[in-house]
Amino acid sequence: MFTPRIIITGAGPGGLALARLLHLRNIPTTLLDLRSRPTISELERPSGMLDLHEDTGLATIQACGLERGFKEALGDCSEAVRIRTPSGKLLFSDEGEGANRPEIPRASLVDLLVRSIPDRAVRWGTKVSGLRTEQTGPDGTEAVVSLADGGEMRADLVIGADGAWSKTRRLLTSSTPIYTGIQYITATARHITRSHPHLLEIIGSGSSFALGSGHGIMTHRGPQDSMRVYIAIKTPEEHWAEKVGLRGASARTAGEAVLSDPDLFRDWAPELREVIQVACEADTKDGYNSALDIKPIYTLPHKELWPAQAGVTVLGDAAHLMAPNGEGVNTALADALDLSRLLGDPFEAETAAEWQAAVAPKLREYEKLMHERAARSFADTEELLGIMHGENGAEAMTAMFEGFGMGSGEAQAAVEMSK
Repeated sequence: MFTPRIIITGAGPGGLALARLLHLRNIPTTLLDLRSRPTISELERPSGMLDLHEDTGLATIQACGLERGFKEALGDCSEAVRIRTPSGKLLFSDEGEGANRPEIPRASLVDLLVRSIPDRAVRWGTKVSGLRTEQTGPDGTEAVVSLADGGEMRADLVIGADGAWSKTRRLLTSSTPIYTGIQYITATARHITRSHPHLLEIIGSGSSFALGSGHGIMTHRGPQDSMRVYIAIKTPEEHWAEKVGLRGASARTAGEAVLSDPDLFRDWAPELREVIQVACEADTKDGYNSALDIKPIYTLPHKELWPAQAGVTVLGDAAHLMAPNGEGVNTALADALDLSRLLGDPFEAETAAEWQAAVAPKLREYEKLMHERAARSFADTEELLGIMHGENGAEAMTAMFEGFGMGSGEAQAAVEMSK
């Protein structure tokens, strides 16, 4: 039987899960990632929390055979939510009926998946500079991965799990990410109960939102009694950080800048301003990031599914990038599960061309499933962005929570934006 050469580009949760699932089916893969393998100290840093959904993310973890390790890495995060106006007025408070929702730090999920696949399966520190396909006879196609060091790798199938700016996607569609008009600055303060107990009244035990004039201060509690803060800035300037001189600056410098800007947070309530100041100061002091963690938020236009392309497909953000809504990692993991099941079917093939011919309808079936799943999330995400970053974001979001209820999909998607 023919053994295909399969390359996965990108060692995020989606790419790692796919490598694990194919490994369980005795299908070898090579996974390429630009980054170095995460160190113990990097994995111990507070990271964003992930709420895996039962029918997507959790189903994939179960299929990976990693339930035990997953449960050991969980933290209990309160479902409590608080919403305030820029003046500090509390409009909405819900303690989540005393329930806790198990969540996993992103770093812990990545570590769990990395340790579940053979070391030889991942080539860390490998930069992909380009990708092309070549015909190999009348029926065959070979994918050629160009590396930054001048080398090349050839495969019968390349699966792009390489994120928003995917090089793999370029072979499938001309679509590129578009800027949403929102920037996120992220900063983290640990041991917040001990160091700043008075802030607990503002941030609560779960998620909090202060919204207005298109901007926002969103927080989420995490491991090590941490307070993770997302400072949301609405601006038409895609390269805002460069324009205002913050690219490469420290979190402390960024905090000072946004707190002194009358168009941003200068006139917000003192207690809300303190949330920014404390997080940015702690982030700089602890040295979590060598430079400011600031990101323009992008999305991919959700168009008709691209034409089928032999030897190439994509998953996760490479296929359906959306603004943060709690669905990103879940859809990536679901993509990995669907693709692994279809690739895991037995194929009668003796050559690469025969294998590609047999797998082509399976790849198309996967792409249709993936495209339909993503479509269900896009419209909701766009609507939620409009609510949160409108002129009266706190009032609009409160109306949404009161109208749909805490347990609704709309409310939970909003909560996920605080992570």
